[in-house]
Amino acid sequence: MTFFMIYSVLHIIFIIMMGSSSATFSNNKENIGKYLSASYNNFTKDLYKELTSTNVGNIINSPLIIHMILSHLSHGAESTTLDELTKSLYHYNKSLIEEEYRSLIIKLNELSMVKLYIANAMYIQDGFEILTEFLTVGKDVYQSEISKVDFKNNVEASQKINAWVNEKTNNKIPYFVSSDNFNENTKLILINAIYFNGTWLNIFNIRDTKDRIFHVLKNQTKLVPTMYSKSKYTYGDMPTLQAKFIEIPYKNPDVAMIIILPNQIDGLLNLQTNFSFEMLANTTRFYNDIELYLPKFKIEFTMDLKNALNKLGLITMFKPNANFNRISNIPLMVDKVLHKAIIDINEEGTEAAATTGVFLRLRRCTYPEETEKFIVDRPFMFIIEYKPNNIPLFIGNVQDIEVTSQRDEL
Repeated sequence: MTFFMIYSVLHIIFIIMMGSSSATFSNNKENIGKYLSASYNNFTKDLYKELTSTNVGNIINSPLIIHMILSHLSHGAESTTLDELTKSLYHYNKSLIEEEYRSLIIKLNELSMVKLYIANAMYIQDGFEILTEFLTVGKDVYQSEISKVDFKNNVEASQKINAWVNEKTNNKIPYFVSSDNFNENTKLILINAIYFNGTWLNIFNIRDTKDRIFHVLKNQTKLVPTMYSKSKYTYGDMPTLQAKFIEIPYKNPDVAMIIILPNQIDGLLNLQTNFSFEMLANTTRFYNDIELYLPKFKIEFTMDLKNALNKLGLITMFKPNANFNRISNIPLMVDKVLHKAIIDINEEGTEAAATTGVFLRLRRCTYPEETEKFIVDRPFMFIIEYKPNNIPLFIGNVQDIEVTSQRDEL
């Protein structure tokens, strides 16, 4: 069984007034889905490269909810603030992206055979006026819950928000924010969460889990608990990245974990530097019996995304000249963008009758009775993908099975 709890916060504080501008977008319903996929995947690629270039150790994040919450924020922006959000989020057609997010949230929350929940909320300083249009977008598009709080009573405010996070993550994360995050200038919190709990389609028998060698570096190895399953999997080679991949399906065939394994022990840097979702989507897929060896792993990753977002071109929204005149008549700026993610991979799951689609191919010259092995024994990338829309729900890497990123509360 695997589970994921991800949530992002935009913490907005009171500042000085700024001018305004606007942007308009066409509406062509024939392209719904196309624009969100392109927008989201380009943003995901940029953000992941930035996170991996500045963080040492294992990483897990949900670019879906980061892109989602920034897209919501963009509805309140004008002038340079809006221009930067539009460019960094790849909002080729904002109206269609809005419609697709409305549809995607509903579809994901209704998936069967897995638990996948997305929730959004707005916490507003009691007595502070938010413009109707921004509230309407939050409720109608992002299904945001709206609550009034008194941030000056920072202890009570943090307790209320942590209770919401704890509920939406199925009691897995009771604490996220602290009372120190709020003061008399705090006027609005945008927050969202995603929770995933899925069982494998092809079971990993716990009796087959054994300590096996994992190459942390070329000259450093360790023994780590490694799961084993012999089943039919979709897989393929990515020669331009000097890597290969395998899809590990969940009981719901619309969701799969993709492991991307470099050919070389020290090949993760090259893989992450040159990876694109187009390469993965266009790679020839085979379907056959595979002996899969996959380490058990757990990652916690917490960070303030401000510096990473700055590198992606989101600069003005953090400055006193930020323009969020479509949120409030009182000037606002972004103070923090906090993100925390947890992933836990183990054997638990239920064997099911469902199968993945069969792909015909020209076979390599191998003996029919031989079964290929896919041995995850070195640093690798992983993606949890919602396949109908090619939406990566989660993305990360494992460099050292025992290393976990920051566990501390922000």
